[in-house]
Amino acid sequence: MVLGHESSGQVVEVGDAVTRVKVGDRFAIEPGVPSRYSDETKEGRYNLCPGMAFAATPPIDGTLVKYYLSPEDFLVKLPESVSYEEGACVEPLSVGVHANKLADVRFGNRVVVFGAGRVGLLTGAVARAF
Repeated sequence: MVLGHESSGQVVEVGDAVTRVKVGDRFAIEPGVPSRYSDETKEGRYNLCPGMAFAATPPIDGTLVKYYLSPEDFLVKLPESVSYEEGACVEPLSVGVHANKLADVRFGNRVVVFGAGRVGLLTGAVARAF
């Protein structure tokens, strides 16, 4: 089992039908790829797709490999001003933003975040910013 789902990288090869990215593009990876046919995906809630293939969740290998294959629409282009390390924080930062929106965090609220990993730290930082 290969670990990793908070990743960024550079396109090194593209398929014939690829139109949104090109070799050399820098990107952050959306690690969860849904079925394109589930009701949840069609309704715009692909994160709830029962057929989700999520990097580093058995039996799907993760992104800590030399080459990782991803659909082009699950790559988010990074500007040159954003490092690969910062790009790898895009996915966990989005979790922090989503969690704070769901919790309706507002100025003056007190929050507690359990866990001091990347997601926990970013969720706390987002709560403070909100």
